[in-house]
Amino acid sequence: MQFTQQHKQRLQACVGVTRDLSSNLAVASTLCFYEGSEMLNAGIPLAIGSVASAALSTEYTHLSGDVQPGDMYDVAYTEPPPHARGQTETAFEEVFRALALCLLQLEVVLRNLHYSYTRLHATEQLLMAQASNPKGGEYQDAQMFSTLHLQALWRNLELSEHLQALLLSSAPRVNMYWYRAKQRLPNQQHFTYQEIEQVLTSAWQNQRQSIATYQLAAFDINGPELALQLLSQQREFSFPVLLLQRQYHESVYYLNQTLHSCRDHFYDDLK
Repeated sequence: MQFTQQHKQRLQACVGVTRDLSSNLAVASTLCFYEGSEMLNAGIPLAIGSVASAALSTEYTHLSGDVQPGDMYDVAYTEPPPHARGQTETAFEEVFRALALCLLQLEVVLRNLHYSYTRLHATEQLLMAQASNPKGGEYQDAQMFSTLHLQALWRNLELSEHLQALLLSSAPRVNMYWYRAKQRLPNQQHFTYQEIEQVLTSAWQNQRQSIATYQLAAFDINGPELALQLLSQQREFSFPVLLLQRQYHESVYYLNQTLHSCRDHFYDDLK
């Protein structure tokens, strides 16, 4: 399987819209923490979703770049993610928790998709280099790991398509619950980076018990730094009318079309 120029363009389009999503979720989280009380429970998954989106944009960037052969002897198939264990207290939290978990899982799957793609290239290069010695140990190893990387690539490709489709189908529900949530939130239209940084940093310190239910260590996330690093590139942020904007939905839709095509012609492209 090869990522064509069209694949790379659609991956690159998802970089920008996912960064915008991270910004929207950070502002939404800030508003919820300002309100406190019941909306505090909605602010936590929104903050985690912001960090997951920032990490996700990095994975889209990696996939849209040139292939650098990886370590042939390490197979990057995706294990089932850990389930969040927390008592859902509001409908808002339930919807936003599901969004955060989907973004976290997609980030891991895309990371492993990139790894399996680069490691498959490593086995292909070794098979070509050792073609004159097909009974040699390196050639035999490359043959076996080529199959493993192909199967891991298929798994990660299928999971990424599934999770992105889940995000697409959840968009109206997420946006409608955000619309309802806005009625309870402060009517603040603009935010500085410093305001968001202070709120997210404080939330990670003061809401450790709730955040722990997301088992973020399994996703290589230890704090809000990924989101803050991304947000620091922008001085001011506006109140998000919708969390999942049309441009986001459209970009992920077109990317999923290309991923589906990759699956349909997975072994054809390898012949």
